[in-house]
Amino acid sequence: MNIEINVLGLIKNKLTASQYVMLNLLFENNVDLFVKYVNLYGFAKKEVQGLVDQGYILSCDPQNPLTCITLARDKVRKLLGVEESYFTELFAAYPVKVYNGRSVRVLRPSSISAKSAIVCKQKYDRIVKGNPLTHTYILACLKKEVELRTRGGNMPYMHALETYLNKNAWDAYASFLEAEVNTSTSGDTKYGEDLI
Repeated sequence: MNIEINVLGLIKNKLTASQYVMLNLLFENNVDLFVKYVNLYGFAKKEVQGLVDQGYILSCDPQNPLTCITLARDKVRKLLGVEESYFTELFAAYPVKVYNGRSVRVLRPSSISAKSAIVCKQKYDRIVKGNPLTHTYILACLKKEVELRTRGGNMPYMHALETYLNKNAWDAYASFLEAEVNTSTSGDTKYGEDLI
């Protein structure tokens, strides 16, 4: 994993490179690697407390880094130079990799700043065109697909993120969303139904 460090941002905000790495890991929801990093290096717990004191982490117990769940995203986003967009939400919801029994298949890059992630972001921005309804629809379809594939054991057959965007693969799961809406409204009594 490569992390580009904004040296001027470190100097301006009085952060260490270790703190920058930890913020990057938390911002990209890479909690497992963050916990390994904190447990591997003894000085890291003091660094986490420094991030809490500076307001980058809003709530955290330095003795148990798993509780570092509240991050000041706007402040961290400005430091890292990451543009928050609809794609960031899709990227976080999309599975990173799947295991098919023999090997692991990567579905998306692990970092949002990777070259292939930037290509996917450009494609997604062209698809969504700033429309929040389209974005929420695609995200709901994705969540439904992940839910159904996980329940059915079909996760190894999920498309890679770029293919997912190229094929408009979310449309295949739109009918499941409509069926979910229809079943939730079918419990209402219709006109004259209570007379029978």
